[in-house]
Amino acid sequence: MSSRIRRRVVALAVALSFCAAACASILGMDDFSLEGKDAGGDVSLTEGGPGPVDAGGPCDPDAQFTKLPVPGLTDLGWRSMRAATLSPDELTIYFNGSPDGGRSNIYRAKRNARAEDFKDVELLPNVNDLSVPNLSPSLSSDEKTLVFSRQVTSTDLFFASRPRKTDEFGNAVRFNNRVNSDVSDVNPFIALDGQELWFSSDRDASSATPHMFMAKASAGAFDNPVSVAPPDPTSSRQESPVLSADGTILFYSGNGENDATDANDIWEARREATNLPFQKRRHVTELGTKGIEYPSWLSPDGCHLYMHSLEGTVGAIYVGERKR
Repeated sequence: MSSRIRRRVVALAVALSFCAAACASILGMDDFSLEGKDAGGDVSLTEGGPGPVDAGGPCDPDAQFTKLPVPGLTDLGWRSMRAATLSPDELTIYFNGSPDGGRSNIYRAKRNARAEDFKDVELLPNVNDLSVPNLSPSLSSDEKTLVFSRQVTSTDLFFASRPRKTDEFGNAVRFNNRVNSDVSDVNPFIALDGQELWFSSDRDASSATPHMFMAKASAGAFDNPVSVAPPDPTSSRQESPVLSADGTILFYSGNGENDATDANDIWEARREATNLPFQKRRHVTELGTKGIEYPSWLSPDGCHLYMHSLEGTVGAIYVGERKR
């Protein structure tokens, strides 16, 4: 190719590049993004969160779980460990517990790979009020918000936030009275990339037992919570909600059809779309223990369900793993 032709080709490429950039700027496409907005136009409280972790291929969504100890935690010998929530890559775990069975606080541990043990368990800085129990943490998918319950006069919902997931959380703040009530509000779970806050509450005056409630995010806050239609209308106790990343699978703790079980077990319900009610699907018997069971976190790919069991005052964390 002659030098004259080469110069013309280069000039044409530069011109086309400039034209593409200019056209994008004129049309407003250079900074266009759907990140942070859902189909209804609400601004998300998170930044969208990461997608499912690739850990050797998908699991069978209909397979039963195998209940396993949590590496590095189960063998610590603590008197009580409960309500684990994890980062999407499953390398950081938060839970509430107590080494000696005393007042419960929120702790953190980390590992470098999912096949490794969690190490260096530490009290989570800034978040705990050491004069009262701090319970049931739930981490947002972008890892910038932690919600939990704190037992003061009643048990209320609190949150702590941070600008970047590598920062420490700031001091905890109580949700306002639009979210909290004058009775027990516990077991929070941040769902659908921060668009919904699910939790258990005793606020239903028609029932003496906890039920599930949900508040939608709107303009950087949450609307008034609404009662969730029970997956099983014959069960008097349905609490501790945990949702899949797409919001179509629900795990919860309850006492079963017509209150058939005398203690809380884990149940699974499903729905076709997020605007439809959940329908009871099955009793997750493979995660049963001698005590009562509560789910607390589901991995983004749906393959790992973290849960805890209570036998008297002794609490233990387990992970249910679906076959890949």
